[in-house]
Amino acid sequence: MSYNIAAFNQEVRLHATLAPIAMVVLLPIGILIPRFLRTTKIKWFWIHALWQTLVLGPVLIVGIGYGIKATDRQVKASSTSHFNDPHKKSGLAILILYFVQVMLGLFSHFANTNPIPGVYRSPQRILHILLGLTLFGLGFWQVNYGYTIEWVTYVGSIVPLSVNKAWKALVIQIIAETTAAETCLILLEKLLVKHSVLKVEVSLKRHNGISILL
Repeated sequence: MSYNIAAFNQEVRLHATLAPIAMVVLLPIGILIPRFLRTTKIKWFWIHALWQTLVLGPVLIVGIGYGIKATDRQVKASSTSHFNDPHKKSGLAILILYFVQVMLGLFSHFANTNPIPGVYRSPQRILHILLGLTLFGLGFWQVNYGYTIEWVTYVGSIVPLSVNKAWKALVIQIIAETTAAETCLILLEKLLVKHSVLKVEVSLKRHNGISILL
Protein backbone atom coordinates (compact mmCIF):
# COMPACT_ATOMS: atom_id res chain seq x y z
CA MET A 1 0.00 0.00 0.00
CA SER A 2 1.45 3.37 -1.05
CA TYR A 3 1.11 6.75 0.63
CA ASN A 4 1.37 10.40 -0.37
CA ILE A 5 5.14 10.98 -0.54
CA ALA A 6 4.81 14.76 -0.97
CA ALA A 7 2.61 15.07 2.12
CA PHE A 8 4.94 12.76 4.06
CA ASN A 9 8.02 14.83 3.16
CA GLN A 10 6.23 18.04 4.11
CA GLU A 11 5.26 16.62 7.51
CA VAL A 12 8.78 15.33 8.11
CA ARG A 13 10.27 18.74 7.28
CA LEU A 14 7.87 20.51 9.64
CA HIS A 15 8.69 17.98 12.35
CA ALA A 16 12.43 18.38 11.70
CA THR A 17 12.06 22.16 11.99
CA LEU A 18 9.72 22.62 14.96
CA ALA A 19 10.91 19.81 17.24
CA PRO A 20 14.61 20.85 17.17
CA ILE A 21 13.65 24.50 17.75
CA ALA A 22 11.70 23.37 20.81
CA MET A 23 14.42 21.10 22.22
CA VAL A 24 17.68 22.91 21.44
CA VAL A 25 16.52 26.55 21.54
CA LEU A 26 13.31 27.11 23.52
CA LEU A 27 13.87 24.50 26.25
CA PRO A 28 17.41 25.70 27.12
CA ILE A 29 16.18 29.31 27.26
CA GLY A 30 13.46 28.20 29.68
CA ILE A 31 16.06 26.41 31.81
CA LEU A 32 18.31 29.47 31.92
CA ILE A 33 15.53 31.93 32.87
CA PRO A 34 15.42 30.99 36.58
CA ARG A 35 19.20 30.51 36.71
CA PHE A 36 19.86 34.12 35.73
CA LEU A 37 16.80 35.85 37.20
CA ARG A 38 16.81 34.11 40.59
CA THR A 39 19.48 36.50 41.87
CA THR A 40 17.45 39.58 40.88
CA LYS A 41 14.27 41.12 42.24
CA ILE A 42 12.34 40.00 39.15
CA LYS A 43 9.61 37.42 39.84
CA TRP A 44 11.16 34.82 37.61
CA PHE A 45 8.77 31.93 38.32
CA TRP A 46 5.90 33.12 36.14
CA ILE A 47 8.26 34.12 33.33
CA HIS A 48 9.76 30.62 33.46
CA ALA A 49 6.36 28.91 33.76
CA LEU A 50 4.71 30.88 30.95
CA TRP A 51 7.70 30.39 28.67
CA GLN A 52 7.74 26.63 29.18
CA THR A 53 3.97 26.22 28.77
CA LEU A 54 2.93 28.91 26.26
CA VAL A 55 6.08 29.19 24.13
CA LEU A 56 7.90 25.85 24.35
CA GLY A 57 4.79 23.70 24.83
CA PRO A 58 2.89 24.50 21.60
CA VAL A 59 6.02 24.29 19.42
CA LEU A 60 7.03 20.96 20.98
CA ILE A 61 3.56 19.43 20.78
CA VAL A 62 2.93 20.53 17.19
CA GLY A 63 6.44 19.41 16.18
CA ILE A 64 5.95 15.96 17.68
CA GLY A 65 2.44 15.88 16.20
CA TYR A 66 3.82 16.25 12.68
CA GLY A 67 6.25 13.41 13.42
CA ILE A 68 3.39 11.19 14.57
CA LYS A 69 1.34 12.11 11.50
CA ALA A 70 4.21 11.25 9.15
CA THR A 71 4.83 7.97 10.97
CA ASP A 72 1.14 7.14 10.78
CA ARG A 73 1.31 7.30 6.99
CA GLN A 74 4.11 4.74 6.99
CA VAL A 75 2.35 2.49 9.50
CA LYS A 76 -0.81 2.38 7.39
CA ALA A 77 1.19 1.70 4.24
CA SER A 78 3.52 -0.98 5.58
CA SER A 79 1.79 -2.28 8.74
CA THR A 80 4.83 -1.45 10.89
CA SER A 81 4.78 -0.14 14.46
CA HIS A 82 4.60 3.51 15.48
CA PHE A 83 7.53 2.94 17.83
CA ASN A 84 9.87 0.75 15.82
CA ASP A 85 13.11 2.67 16.48
CA PRO A 86 14.84 4.66 19.28
CA HIS A 87 13.91 8.05 17.81
CA LYS A 88 10.18 7.40 17.96
CA LYS A 89 10.36 5.82 21.42
CA SER A 90 12.38 8.68 22.87
CA GLY A 91 10.02 11.17 21.23
CA LEU A 92 7.13 9.65 23.18
CA ALA A 93 9.26 9.71 26.34
CA ILE A 94 10.05 13.41 25.82
CA LEU A 95 6.37 14.27 25.39
CA ILE A 96 5.40 12.41 28.60
CA LEU A 97 8.32 13.86 30.58
CA TYR A 98 7.41 17.36 29.42
CA PHE A 99 3.92 17.15 30.96
CA VAL A 100 5.32 15.53 34.12
CA GLN A 101 7.88 18.32 34.36
CA VAL A 102 5.24 21.04 34.06
CA MET A 103 3.13 19.53 36.83
CA LEU A 104 6.19 18.96 39.02
CA GLY A 105 7.26 22.57 38.52
CA LEU A 106 3.88 23.86 39.69
CA PHE A 107 3.91 21.51 42.67
CA SER A 108 7.46 22.54 43.58
CA HIS A 109 6.49 26.21 43.56
CA PHE A 110 3.28 26.00 45.56
CA ALA A 111 4.05 23.12 47.95
CA ASN A 112 5.23 24.26 51.37
CA THR A 113 8.17 21.90 51.89
CA ASN A 114 11.29 22.64 53.92
CA PRO A 115 14.53 22.78 51.91
CA ILE A 116 17.26 20.19 52.39
CA PRO A 117 19.96 21.61 54.72
CA GLY A 118 23.04 22.74 52.82
CA VAL A 119 21.26 22.52 49.47
CA TYR A 120 18.65 25.26 50.07
CA ARG A 121 16.08 23.50 47.90
CA SER A 122 13.17 21.18 48.61
CA PRO A 123 13.32 17.55 47.39
CA GLN A 124 10.70 18.14 44.69
CA ARG A 125 12.55 21.22 43.43
CA ILE A 126 15.76 19.19 43.14
CA LEU A 127 13.81 16.53 41.23
CA HIS A 128 12.38 19.26 38.97
CA ILE A 129 15.88 20.51 38.19
CA LEU A 130 17.21 17.01 37.52
CA LEU A 131 14.25 16.15 35.30
CA GLY A 132 14.75 19.38 33.38
CA LEU A 133 18.39 18.53 32.76
CA THR A 134 17.34 15.01 31.72
CA LEU A 135 14.92 16.48 29.18
CA PHE A 136 17.67 18.79 27.99
CA GLY A 137 20.12 15.93 27.43
CA LEU A 138 17.52 13.63 25.89
CA GLY A 139 16.32 16.41 23.61
CA PHE A 140 19.78 17.15 22.24
CA TRP A 141 20.45 13.45 21.70
CA GLN A 142 17.07 13.10 19.99
CA VAL A 143 17.79 15.91 17.56
CA ASN A 144 21.21 14.45 16.74
CA TYR A 145 19.74 10.99 16.15
CA GLY A 146 16.98 12.52 14.05
CA TYR A 147 19.20 14.27 11.52
CA THR A 148 21.98 11.64 11.42
CA ILE A 149 19.91 8.43 11.35
CA GLU A 150 16.18 9.06 10.99
CA TRP A 151 16.39 11.65 8.21
CA VAL A 152 18.83 9.54 6.18
CA THR A 153 16.71 6.39 6.64
CA TYR A 154 13.30 7.80 5.74
CA VAL A 155 14.04 10.82 3.54
CA GLY A 156 17.09 9.40 1.81
CA SER A 157 19.42 12.41 1.92
CA ILE A 158 22.25 13.56 4.17
CA VAL A 159 21.91 16.83 6.08
CA PRO A 160 24.59 19.52 5.56
CA LEU A 161 27.69 19.39 7.78
CA SER A 162 26.78 22.84 9.12
CA VAL A 163 23.80 21.30 10.95
CA ASN A 164 26.10 19.06 12.99
CA LYS A 165 28.44 21.97 13.72
CA ALA A 166 25.53 24.10 14.93
CA TRP A 167 24.31 21.24 17.14
CA LYS A 168 27.74 20.85 18.78
CA ALA A 169 28.08 24.60 19.30
CA LEU A 170 24.68 24.78 20.99
CA VAL A 171 25.50 21.85 23.28
CA ILE A 172 28.74 23.45 24.44
CA GLN A 173 27.19 26.89 24.86
CA ILE A 174 24.14 25.77 26.84
CA ILE A 175 26.10 23.43 29.12
CA ALA A 176 28.65 26.18 29.84
CA GLU A 177 26.00 28.81 30.54
CA THR A 178 23.90 26.50 32.71
CA THR A 179 26.90 25.33 34.72
CA ALA A 180 28.18 28.87 35.23
CA ALA A 181 24.76 30.19 36.23
CA GLU A 182 24.08 27.32 38.64
CA THR A 183 27.52 27.64 40.25
CA CYS A 184 27.11 31.40 40.72
CA LEU A 185 23.63 30.87 42.14
CA ILE A 186 24.80 28.30 44.70
CA LEU A 187 27.71 30.51 45.78
CA LEU A 188 25.45 33.55 46.07
CA GLU A 189 22.87 31.66 48.12
CA LYS A 190 25.57 30.44 50.51
CA LEU A 191 26.93 33.98 50.78
CA LEU A 192 23.48 35.37 51.55
CA VAL A 193 22.87 32.71 54.19
CA LYS A 194 26.25 33.44 55.77
CA HIS A 195 25.50 37.16 55.71
CA SER A 196 22.13 36.57 57.39
CA VAL A 197 23.78 34.47 60.12
CA LEU A 198 26.35 37.19 60.75
CA LYS A 199 23.61 39.82 61.02
CA VAL A 200 21.78 37.69 63.57
CA GLU A 201 24.98 37.17 65.58
CA VAL A 202 25.74 40.90 65.57
CA SER A 203 22.16 41.66 66.61
CA LEU A 204 22.37 39.17 69.49
CA LYS A 205 25.69 40.59 70.66
CA ARG A 206 24.27 44.11 70.66
CA HIS A 207 21.19 42.92 72.51
CA ASN A 208 23.28 41.09 75.11
CA GLY A 209 25.52 44.11 75.51
CA ILE A 210 22.53 46.34 76.22
CA SER A 211 21.17 43.78 78.69
CA ILE A 212 24.49 43.72 80.58
CA LEU A 213 24.58 47.50 80.75
CA LEU A 214 21.07 47.56 82.13
